[in-house]
Amino acid sequence: MYTTVARQPTRHLVPIRGRLADSEIEIRERLGLRVTTLERTIVDCLARFPAGEAEGLWA
Repeated sequence: MYTTVARQPTRHLVPIRGRLADSEIEIRERLGLRVTTLERTIVDCLARFPAGEAEGLWA
């Protein structure tokens, strides 16, 4: 399990604090970054919308 490191947002990126399963993380070898998978990123983005809107977008 990984946790995010407290830091300032960079270029509109907002770090999310919490635990992630290993299956939710990808390593971008070229840049050496740990990023969330596409599926996890979509869920995190939908979480910023009201529930009804998020459900509609998810469908």
